[in-house]
Amino acid sequence: MSDSDKQIRAPTWDGTDSRSGQYLAKTKALAVYYGYGDTLMASTMRDLPTQSDYALIPVGTTDVVEKKKQKLYDDNKRMAAIIVLGQQSDHGLSMMESTVTADQPHGVVHEFLTQVKIKYKPEDASAVIEMDIALEKLQMKGTANDFYNDVIGIQAKFGCKKDDIGLITVMAKKVKNTTHAKSIVDHLNDLTKPNSFETLCREITAVQRLASAFEPTSQGGKETQLTTYDRMNGGGTFTGTCGNCKTVCGYKRKDCPHPKAKRSNGGSGNEGQGKSKKKRPATIAGRSDTMRRRVG
Repeated sequence: MSDSDKQIRAPTWDGTDSRSGQYLAKTKALAVYYGYGDTLMASTMRDLPTQSDYALIPVGTTDVVEKKKQKLYDDNKRMAAIIVLGQQSDHGLSMMESTVTADQPHGVVHEFLTQVKIKYKPEDASAVIEMDIALEKLQMKGTANDFYNDVIGIQAKFGCKKDDIGLITVMAKKVKNTTHAKSIVDHLNDLTKPNSFETLCREITAVQRLASAFEPTSQGGKETQLTTYDRMNGGGTFTGTCGNCKTVCGYKRKDCPHPKAKRSNGGSGNEGQGKSKKKRPATIAGRSDTMRRRVG
């Protein structure tokens, strides 16, 4: 093992659902990097010898079959040690220990990874339905790239995946702006390029950024930059009455791009105009009489 190999740390896992996807991907990558890739495949590991069979293989054997079995056992033992070192919870250790037997005292790597995948990255029919529901509930907030990241985060929790057309369809149901809707249609109709959800999100985000850069508004001297996704898609989503323009415009007072509504008395800013001033009590005369009495 070279010095560069020693600098690579074992992937860590805290036993939670949210980090299981990254952990599986990093563990598989590390196994391939070290040359332990065969330990990940159940078909190859059928030839994994038991501890007693391994002990019978002569050291330095030149037999091809014996060398293969010897390497499988050694690679599985090393990879199992890497997995154990990366566990930050009793749950992860317990899953690895469940693969330990008298014949395989170090555990079996591919069985451990399969357990993690089944429990935390399901790919059965229920998983497909659950993923579809999560994607339907997802709201487009921020830019299209933000939506892309949210979608990837949901898909990372499942072993099943939607193809690019499926993801573009999910996005199309949530887009309100006609410009962005046209971008989706043009992308799907372009037969010269493969459909790519990621590429489409980048293209729409570029339009959104350009639109936000040229849509500043001024409210009472305060410059407000239209940067939210709702504004870039044809309006806000607030359903109440705006405190600024006094209409159901889709925005709250602080975000409203419309002029401030005039008050019923005809004024918009100087609320005191038109109102009669209250008269102060005439106390000066009385005060003078008191002063004269004191002097006298």
